Amino acid sequence: MHVLPITHSKPPKDREARVIALDPKIARQAGLDDERSYVVCDEYGTFKRPTKHQAGTVGELKGEITRTIRDCFRGAMTSTPRDTRMAAKKPRG
Repeated sequence: MHVLPITHSKPPKDREARVIALDPKIARQAGLDDERSYVVCDEYGTFKRPTKHQAGTVGELKGEITRTIRDCFRGAMTSTPRDTRMAAKKPRG
């Protein structure tokens, strides 16, 4: 499973196409605070898929926004050189 970072830092102009600003309502539904949040589509970590008991963590997004993020991620991965991506993390356990 790929996990994308969510940050409060506004992206620089040259990365705006690879970052999605979250609607405050969606951010609240995901358990995030009230500060403006951005999903960074050109960085990711790889983890073992959580079990049913681990699902529903803070930052989990559902609905149409997941398709928007997926499309942004796919676009970023086809246009971003491999050496600029975050190193994938091995699952624990």
